[in-house]
Amino acid sequence: MSVPAAAGGITPEMDRWLMDGIDNIYRMHFDEAEASARKAIAVDPEHPYPYFGLAGVYWTRFVYQTDRTDTALLPPFEENVRKAITLSKAWLAAHPDDPQVLMVLGAAYGISSRLNVVQRNWIRAYLDGRKALSYTRAAVKSDPEFWDAYLGIAMYDYYADLYPRFVGVLARMVLGGNRQRGIDTLRMVAEKGHFSKATAQVLLVEIYTEDPYGARDAKKAVKIMEDLRAQFP
Repeated sequence: MSVPAAAGGITPEMDRWLMDGIDNIYRMHFDEAEASARKAIAVDPEHPYPYFGLAGVYWTRFVYQTDRTDTALLPPFEENVRKAITLSKAWLAAHPDDPQVLMVLGAAYGISSRLNVVQRNWIRAYLDGRKALSYTRAAVKSDPEFWDAYLGIAMYDYYADLYPRFVGVLARMVLGGNRQRGIDTLRMVAEKGHFSKATAQVLLVEIYTEDPYGARDAKKAVKIMEDLRAQFP
């Protein structure tokens, strides 16, 4: 499946560089992933998605390559998140129902929320998470078959149910969330997604190996990892 040019202005050339960047991230070729994101930016410097892709490179390096130790990666991550948010809002001022850019805006707030969770900035995580949920729901409402947008909704459902168990009952009441619904939605994105397919698969592996409340399933985790290793040897 490829994204049509009408979807958020993503041309086939930009789509190719964005997918190349995702492939390189999962191959742990981070310099190449950054180069691909910058080539996507060159296709259209006013489009927000490539900046979100660049932020994703820095985020992955910070969390997985350096095990959250290289804080020098955080300023460029935050800079590109801000750029994605600013350009998304400018785009939506002219195209308010564009599902692709609504998703990008939601994803930018979502990845910012995840960083705040890692840093235990619970209030900021909550505020960014609520914005992420609002924009991703708007993307789904605009196009119910835009499968990538469901990733943010799935993550919110899962993590908004999981994390408050560690920070108190009141937080859980405010955040809501539904772990099982989040897992089921991740399965759908892992099957039908375009940009978000591999991310959903990785998150499912994480859940099936680490979930402390009954979702662990080693056989399912191994099966997904076999599929991922076939794509990214």
